[in-house]
Order: sequence, then structure tokens, then C-alpha cells
Amino acid sequence: MAFIVKFVKTIRNNWKKSVFLSGVAAYGFHYSKGIYEDSVIRKAYCEEAKIYGNQPLQTGERARKITVFLNPAAKKGFTEYEGQAKKYMDVLEDTDAIVVAGGDGTIAEASFSKIPIGVIPLGHTNTMAKYLYKKDKSDAKWMLDAALSVVKGATCHADVMKITDEENRTVFAVNSFEWGAFKEAENRAKKYWYFGPLKRHWTYLMSTTSRWPPIIQGHFSYVNYCSGCSNCHKPPPKQQWKWWHIFLSPKVEVPQKDYSKIQNAECGTEHEEDFSSIELTAHINQLSEPNKKTDQGILLSIGPSSVTKLEFVKEGWHRLKEDPSKNWRDTKDLEQFRLLPKGEQSHPFYIIDNEQYEIMPVTVELLRDKISLFYITSP
Repeated sequence: MAFIVKFVKTIRNNWKKSVFLSGVAAYGFHYSKGIYEDSVIRKAYCEEAKIYGNQPLQTGERARKITVFLNPAAKKGFTEYEGQAKKYMDVLEDTDAIVVAGGDGTIAEASFSKIPIGVIPLGHTNTMAKYLYKKDKSDAKWMLDAALSVVKGATCHADVMKITDEENRTVFAVNSFEWGAFKEAENRAKKYWYFGPLKRHWTYLMSTTSRWPPIIQGHFSYVNYCSGCSNCHKPPPKQQWKWWHIFLSPKVEVPQKDYSKIQNAECGTEHEEDFSSIELTAHINQLSEPNKKTDQGILLSIGPSSVTKLEFVKEGWHRLKEDPSKNWRDTKDLEQFRLLPKGEQSHPFYIIDNEQYEIMPVTVELLRDKISLFYITSP
């Protein structure tokens, strides 16, 4: 009993140290628990992958060859130079799959490949990984899902945006093309690391203290999206009949949509507009379930032409938890568009899949089913 009384008095007399040590102990317990749970998950995934690895090869079949692109600077920087991964892909030979370990920027450099691509989410932004594998509270499980998808080999197709400048230089985007105050504020949040969890709130406040109003302006021409009509749809070539076909079983004809009866007066028609706004963004609407088609093109959104500082901060904080407000943007569904900046701009960079590019006239077009990606199948 005397020991308990002495212990309580010690705690009461040294309450600051007691609170500090209790916090350290709680953090240590939580950290150790996380490490243990991750090790259990890793063991389970390795045992599942081993089942696939133990399957014998068929006669004449060779083992799969997989090339891994690892961006060691992911989450902290970039590859050594822009286009580094793209250059290496030019010399790839005899590989069955590519695994890209990095963020959206690294994936974009590999997006022109015809070889199936696996995505390991290691970057600050992993939008494509969220589309392919459901985000889990455990980063370890999320990455293991990504790695196991390559082992299982199930693939889906995804759209990309092809972005070309006046000198015919091309980059591809698997997610977004953004220009304006909100994206620039988001990118600056890393500078305010000393604010901890409040750094993303603080960056919107600081954005109102310089270069205000944050207006971008220019001219753009665009073609509205068409899901298929008599004007743009090209039917697949018919297979020529050969004499040996008489020995083959007749193929079951799958009913095809007759586009020759669909009329769309807007198909291929070019429209032109001037704009003055605080932001312009273009996104590809990748669905939450791979291999399900979407009847949409490039979603181009243009923000309001002017806002107050309070409205800007409120909208920025709103975007930390949810998508942009529906009444905030004018949205168009496009097949392609050409953007021509005009005058002096308050924001001198485009953000393409979270990588900075100097503003210049560009043409953006949608490429359907351009890349093949590994994804995790439902159990």
C-alpha cells in the first residue's frame, strides 16, 4: 500500500514528466503495433504470391521478364532529369511487363508504352494507383496490392491525354492538366512544413498576400466530345474469306452498334472562346472500377473570372476534403482543345500530373485505351 501511495505522489509531483513519458509510451506502442501488423500482412501476401510462383511453366513457355523503374527520389523530388524514364523505355527489349515505382509523374513518362504497366505508389500523388487499387489505411497493404496485381497479371486499359507544344514536343498525362492559383497554392504547401497538419490550410492564406488577383487569361479552341457517329466512327475491316474457312466452325456474330444511323452535327466542329479566370483544369475521368467504359472525353473546367480573398480561402479549404464546389466551375466535355495563353500571367507554369511545365501554346487531345495497366481483381 505504501508503494502505491509513493507512486501516486511521485506522479503528482512530476506531472509534466509523467504526461510526456505517457505520450512517448503511447506512441511507441502504436508504432510497434503498426510494424507487427504490417509484417503479418506482408507474410500473407508473400504466401499468396508463392502459389503463383510455384505453378509449372508449359512446354516451350518462358518465365515472365519484368523491368522495374524505381524513382528513388519519389516523395522528395524527381528523376535525375525530365524524361529519364521515357529514354530508358526506348531501349527496352524482350520484356513482358514494366513496374513503375513512383508517383504520377514517373507513370506519365512510361504512358506511351504498349507493354503492360504496374504501378507501385511511392510518390506524393498517386492518383492512378487509387484508381487501380483501393486505398487502404496501411500504406504497406496498398503497395502489396499493387505488387500482387503484377504477379496475378490481370490488366485493364486506361485513357491518356496527349499534350503537344508548337515545336511538336509531346508529353502524356494519365490524370490531369492544371493551370491557376489553386494548384499552385497546393504545390507550395511543402514550403510550410513547419505548420505540420495545418500547412495546407496556411498555403491558401499566404496565396492571398501576393500576386493578387491571381488571374490567368488566353484563348482556346475546342472540339466537343463525340461518343461515336456516322461522321467519326470507323468500322473494323472485314476479314477476307479464305478457302480453308470451310473447315472451320462458324464464328458467333456479336451484335455491333450501328453508328451509320447516328447523326451528330457537332462532331468535329471547332469552337473558339477567350477566357479570363483564376484556374483552368482538364481531367480524364478514370472510373473507380477498371475495365468499365466511360462515355466521356476530357473534362475541361474553367473557374470564375474573379473572387474575393475570403472566397478563395474558403474554396481552398473545401478542396482539402472534397472535390471542387459544383457551382465553382464551368465544365465542358471535349475530344481535344488548343490553349493559347495571352498577356502577362500571374501563374507561369502548367501542372501536368503534378509536374511543372512552362506555359506555352499547347494542343491537348484524348487517346482512348492508350495504356495497359495491371489492377487488383476482386477476391
